Amino acid sequence: MRRSTALLLVGAILLPFISILAGCSTTITGMSICSGYLESYAAEDFEACFDYLNSKSARDEDDAKRMDEDVYATAFYDICGVKPEKSDSELAYVIPHDVTQDQLRQVDELYNSRIADELYVQYTYNNISKDEFVSKHTKIFDALGVNSISYSLEPINDGIYLVGGHYTLTYHTEIFGDITNTYSISFKKSSAGKWELAWTPALIFPDMQWGDSILQVTDTASRGEIAMSEGVVAQNVNLFAINATVAELADINAAAGVVSDLTSASKESILNKLDTGSDVVTLGYLYPDEANSYTVSTLESIAGIEVIESSQTGRYYPFGDMLVHMVGYAGYGSSEELDELNANLEAGETPYKSGDVIGKAGLEKQHEKQLRGIDGVKFVIKKYDGSVSSTVCEVEKRDGYDLHLTIDANLQIRLDEVIENTLYGEETSAAVVVMNPITGEILAAASDPGYDANLFARGISSEAYEAYVNDKRAPFLNKITSSTYPPGSIFKPFIAAEALMDNVLTANSEFTWKIENDYWTPDGFGAWVYPAIKRAKVNNREPVLNMRNALLHSDNIYFAYAALKAGSDKLLSFLNRLGMDEAIPFDLPVSKPNIVNEGTEMYIKLLADMGYGQGELLLSPLQAACMFGAFANGGDIMVPRIIKGIYEVNGISDVPIMQTEPTVFREGVLSKSAIATIEPMLEDVVDPQYNGTGRPLRVSTYKIAGKTGTAEIGSDKSRVLAWFAGYRTGVGVDEARLVLVLLDIKNTEEFNSLKFQIAREMLK
Repeated sequence: MRRSTALLLVGAILLPFISILAGCSTTITGMSICSGYLESYAAEDFEACFDYLNSKSARDEDDAKRMDEDVYATAFYDICGVKPEKSDSELAYVIPHDVTQDQLRQVDELYNSRIADELYVQYTYNNISKDEFVSKHTKIFDALGVNSISYSLEPINDGIYLVGGHYTLTYHTEIFGDITNTYSISFKKSSAGKWELAWTPALIFPDMQWGDSILQVTDTASRGEIAMSEGVVAQNVNLFAINATVAELADINAAAGVVSDLTSASKESILNKLDTGSDVVTLGYLYPDEANSYTVSTLESIAGIEVIESSQTGRYYPFGDMLVHMVGYAGYGSSEELDELNANLEAGETPYKSGDVIGKAGLEKQHEKQLRGIDGVKFVIKKYDGSVSSTVCEVEKRDGYDLHLTIDANLQIRLDEVIENTLYGEETSAAVVVMNPITGEILAAASDPGYDANLFARGISSEAYEAYVNDKRAPFLNKITSSTYPPGSIFKPFIAAEALMDNVLTANSEFTWKIENDYWTPDGFGAWVYPAIKRAKVNNREPVLNMRNALLHSDNIYFAYAALKAGSDKLLSFLNRLGMDEAIPFDLPVSKPNIVNEGTEMYIKLLADMGYGQGELLLSPLQAACMFGAFANGGDIMVPRIIKGIYEVNGISDVPIMQTEPTVFREGVLSKSAIATIEPMLEDVVDPQYNGTGRPLRVSTYKIAGKTGTAEIGSDKSRVLAWFAGYRTGVGVDEARLVLVLLDIKNTEEFNSLKFQIAREMLK
């Protein structure tokens, strides 16, 4: 049976259109259903399609019929060697019995190939211009994010000739997935005897009619919140709108001045809003903490101004600067920031747009992907009268995921209070870490001074920003993670552990070399051409200088000797095993430790200095705390974690998306026997009955093992880094707690004692 010309007529209109969009050649096959796939499109493709279809003319019916019969008969003869005979019906030929199915297939292919070169359809546009045609397609395709098209078509026949066709077209998009619709096209003869197809908007989407438009409707998603064990530290709040009915304002200039005085908006910007021609104007927004009775009553005392709660939300930090270096803040993204985020989007992620709120610092920035909500978007067909006829495609909104922190709210509040009540002086700063050394959970943390996250979330004034910038204590710096410091004497327990584990010393090894006025010049380790090593002066010093007494009095000479006796190979190998060759993993970036500066060759003075935590050694307080935790955790250093889990809000309940688990950073860095030897010595350091450097701690509720440290800084030695690290001993995992305090203070005993006041409150 001969194939109909229907497919060719459909192909002449649809396939050139689709093929031009794909930038490929048009191929029409003789199958009753045709399909294909397009990888891209551009505006110039629509222009080419319009011009292509507008250039073709069709033969009249009789010419087309004769052409169809002649081409088929010729193709049959060329393949089979005989001419086919007409059957009683004009729609078919009688096929000889000796003609095979393979030959018939070849006849079909040859017939379709030849007639495709002869038969065309005139394309008409119902008065749509080329610019309109291109604009309609490009705007809709761009809005939907169409990146490829696939299609299939099936003809409708009326005798030999096509009266219409159905085709299925799929727009492949990243955001909405596949959008598939079935379309119908029909043909008719014009007065000139030519076959014509009338284009309508229904060929874009079946429900579209002339005068319709595509409308985008956005359902705004909420940003995820950040919570402690009790209480939210970063939350979304509804803002209060300051609305003005312009016609009711007796004195616009005076009203603008009052609003400016009570908000962060300039008077000029408020006057510009009042001059837009709108009847009712929103002059600005107030956060709940700003919408106090005085502010609201003052604003509403002006006739024409009303303050009402709105659906507009803002980011609010109820505790101000508490945990600010960990939590960070979120605010409106700049064009550069949004461009950078959009450049790193993963497949299927919705692009950022102007006005979006993004994380700017801390966890708000580090976990932007989890906290960010994805707005719901749907495209609907809007009628000329404003009504909606149908939805083209839709993606439901997904609110951002919540971060649940490991922070103990009560402990964190107490830490902030004790820092505020203890520290004083314009040049005093601190870094404090409170953690569970067995699980790695951060229970409280403070980098002081901080800054008020609310000022940055709402738009900080230049005066307030300059005050922060000019503060010598660096309030923007996260001193816990982003800076490294010489660890000083809190490093001595590790030197003691290395000496025990590598059989360099025993607990009873005594230092018997000559010490004059607390100075020692090393002998027997190579030529010593450097100043003698000095130890701190101690009243009522224990007479025997062994490991226990060296830790008790924090004796630099003993631990310089231990490092020299171990040698650089053993000591450097041990420090690498401790994890000082890399930054410890964390939910925020952590500065990498330093053992020896790049380009520095090891020499005996540097080796001796490393024995008491100086030389070129540098550690972040966070990594130092985790390392010290190995004494409390059987020799394992845990990965610190401040995120307990990531949760999706489902009604009134939170559904966990991810929950963190304790993870070992470095396993078995300290032997059980070394810990058993050193821990009682560290308990003596803070025991008030002994003359240890940590005796001012005085925690009565728990047995504590701890170590003090002091590192002089500055060329004039007028300032010091005062360290304390200590942990509860003899407790289970639930009560396990380690505290590390670092103060940057004046080099006086008065300031040095402040570290004990902070540590005591956190350990008791």
